[in-house]
Amino acid sequence: MLKILYLHGLNSKLHADRQKVLEQYSTQIAAPRLDYENDLEILNKFLGQNRKYDVIIGSSAGGLLGFFLANQWQIPALLFNPALSFAQHIPNLPDTQNQTALMQICIGWQDEVVLAQESFNFILEKFSKPSKIHINIRKDMAHPLPIDWFKQEVASFFIKLSR
Repeated sequence: MLKILYLHGLNSKLHADRQKVLEQYSTQIAAPRLDYENDLEILNKFLGQNRKYDVIIGSSAGGLLGFFLANQWQIPALLFNPALSFAQHIPNLPDTQNQTALMQICIGWQDEVVLAQESFNFILEKFSKPSKIHINIRKDMAHPLPIDWFKQEVASFFIKLSR
């Protein structure tokens, strides 16, 4: 059974409707409550642990954290509107490696919190070599992620993982 690490966004949590979707793929879901504003060492705390997860799913601030964890641990990740442009505010970020595990990034083109173009620029800057990154653009999606799109992206991600 896959162990999923779900990383919520700023001032958020894993909502029941999303948990129900994830439970279709695993009953082992860790969803710690994280204080992104007051704990700038969250990434290092996770990296200091032995890797205990098989998959990371993150949204917004959790997508940023998930990006670096998945890259360091080389495990698959599904990231929704990851706040990649905010990486500049986090001290001591590890260098990125060539992403050898699947990383699926869902970006809302209408997002006014995490700007799509800034996310693209970040990805291009971090990965000069071909990597296993799939980017899905939702042209009508803003920052909040509708549950139907969450279901679709999660299903797509786990289909890719099973190949």
